[in-house]
Amino acid sequence: MQSDLYQLLLNNSDAAYREIYRAHYSVIKQYVLKNSGSEDDAKDLFQEGVIALWDNIHSGKYNHTNETMLHGYFRSICKFKWMEILRGKGKFIEIADDGEMDVITDETVLNDLIKREEIDEFMGMFSALADKCRQILSLFYYDKKNMKEISVITGYEISSMRNEKYKCIEKLRALYLRRTGGRK
Repeated sequence: MQSDLYQLLLNNSDAAYREIYRAHYSVIKQYVLKNSGSEDDAKDLFQEGVIALWDNIHSGKYNHTNETMLHGYFRSICKFKWMEILRGKGKFIEIADDGEMDVITDETVLNDLIKREEIDEFMGMFSALADKCRQILSLFYYDKKNMKEISVITGYEISSMRNEKYKCIEKLRALYLRRTGGRK
């Protein structure tokens, strides 16, 4: 099913939406419950996330490269919509996150980018990267693969993998700085 999910979503298949629900609802519900929300909030958030995903796929804002990226993209939509909801309610709380909802972590550049940009803009910049960079960053941040595993998948020597990942992050950072006019 996963290899066909994007095409099923493009075709508005009920099976695609069932798969999204199966794969993500419980994680999103737990995330909302841990972060000042109710079960009803989780249901509303999930529906908003599905609508945003549908809109982004059908408008061309989402550039599909692999199923893992699609799943990470959907979770990111929900995560950032929830943060917006909390901000709108005037709640300033520290988000409790066990890593289940994280799509991108650790790198300061990427954390700053996510905090400052809307998810659609970020995904647009991410989509503008070369296929190899999207693959490396997706494998590392979405799939949580280590450098050795990524080197096997990509064909890079393990000794150069860290450098390749850094170059990709710098390319993403440059896209961000170009879009924001250099302000951080």
